[in-house]
Amino acid sequence: MARPLRIEIADAIYHVMSRGNEKRNIFRDDNDYTKFLTYLSDGTQVYRYRMLAYVLMPNHYHVMLQTIEPNLSRAMHHLNTAYTVYFNKRHNRVGHLFQGRYKAILIQKNPYLLEVSRYIHLNALRAGLITDLLKYRWSSYHYYVRRRAKPRWLEVNDILEMLSENPRKQSRLYKRFVEDGFSETSSPFEKVYAQTILGEQDFVDEVMDMIDLKKNQEIPASRKLIDRYGFDNILSAVSRVTNKSTAEILDGGRFSLERKILIYFLRVKTAMSLKEIGERFGISYSAVSQTKKIFESNLQQDESLIGIVRKINELLES
Repeated sequence: MARPLRIEIADAIYHVMSRGNEKRNIFRDDNDYTKFLTYLSDGTQVYRYRMLAYVLMPNHYHVMLQTIEPNLSRAMHHLNTAYTVYFNKRHNRVGHLFQGRYKAILIQKNPYLLEVSRYIHLNALRAGLITDLLKYRWSSYHYYVRRRAKPRWLEVNDILEMLSENPRKQSRLYKRFVEDGFSETSSPFEKVYAQTILGEQDFVDEVMDMIDLKKNQEIPASRKLIDRYGFDNILSAVSRVTNKSTAEILDGGRFSLERKILIYFLRVKTAMSLKEIGERFGISYSAVSQTKKIFESNLQQDESLIGIVRKINELLES
């Protein structure tokens, strides 16, 4: 199984899911469910995450949380490990409880926070475990709708306030919002980019500016994020801005400005290695590296070059 890309940034919202090994149950009775919730509660204190929504199903769980610090991996490792130790000891078993690594998706708050909370809360109903969501004890849904005896470690206002500023209307509107979603066949996760980010293109770009994807480019999701522009798109953008045909750029001289621009963007915007780029142009990987360095040096001093690069960036982001 390919290693997933972990994006860990401060003040980030994640949907996290983990399934039982071989899809076996990870909860066998009320004591197990209750113990897991205890570990979730402890995590809000130790790792300072804010718990926004959850549902515990017999063989998997979904949680949506907000990390104050960039420590999702530490928090989830503690949660799954602590519960596994408890479960194995209590049920006299050994070995892995969870199936591989947990799945985490970084979520843009608006408008996806509401959609993901609804997806989480509808799990038990869609699985046929109950016919009334309010009767499922192992979900945060009833705290949203009834708002009585809510645990201190569960935050519901972030989502409810998205529906109304009037506290008297919030629960009723949320109940209707969730119920209306039961008949929908689509999932918000159909819009996930590279199995990692749920959000609009601006949000994806903002996240990419915060992390160094090239350190993890052996991970498929990371490579997909870097490669979202593609060789042909970059070549086309360079062609349009410089008024040179793609053939002229590819077949032009080694030291042509357009080729230098293309090489620069391929290194900055894609996961192509120095060797891969060099093979495209029939030059060595060291020549590619040198070309990029010289171009970056010139870029700091040449206003016209800065304008060209800016226009190419605008085309790629449009």
